Amino acid sequence: MVILATEQKTKTGVAKVIDILITVFLGLVALGFFALAVHAWLRMVGFWPGDANSFDTMDAVWRSYSAVQAILLPVVAVGLWTGYAWGRVVWFMAGAVHCAAFYTFAADLQWQSELLVFHFGSLSIYLILLIAGAIVAKKG
Repeated sequence: MVILATEQKTKTGVAKVIDILITVFLGLVALGFFALAVHAWLRMVGFWPGDANSFDTMDAVWRSYSAVQAILLPVVAVGLWTGYAWGRVVWFMAGAVHCAAFYTFAADLQWQSELLVFHFGSLSIYLILLIAGAIVAKKG
């Protein structure tokens, strides 16, 4: 999260700690998305053996899904790591795309259920931190 110098001076105590927690949390989520992006690219170039582990041998559903992941995941990682607001917007879009793909193609993307847990868990923690920050700011 990018904090302007004037904003940082006015925040003290618990509000500053919550801002630091949000920044660290978004950095950790960015690292998770970077790992997912590397995994998606390795799967597309055929790093692991198997018929469906290379872009040219994937079926149409996996090919489309992998192409979207190959672009979206690194963008989310960079956006969250840099702390700009567009990073969180793209993060929410990535969660929506993954949920929509999972529920639309549930039979083909069965193993992706852990990714949904990651999205819901990380978004829940982020919202809890935002709500805590708003409560502290209102009291202060």
